[in-house]
Amino acid sequence: MTCYEAAPYCNWLSEREGIPEKEWCYLKNDAGKYGPGMRLAPGVLEKRGDRLPTQTQWEYACRAGAVTRR
Repeated sequence: MTCYEAAPYCNWLSEREGIPEKEWCYLKNDAGKYGPGMRLAPGVLEKRGDRLPTQTQWEYACRAGAVTRR
């Protein structure tokens, strides 16, 4: 799955949860599509909408809280 496929799914989940569109995390590109040129909404980390984890959040989750390299 690409981020271009995940973004509309995250927004769909947000819509389904009744989160207002202004709180969604992904904005379509100038052509009105999720693809090259799409953007994160300003203040995305403070928004209530569903989104993919940041690199730091993903790494922390994968390590299960461990701080060692392995």
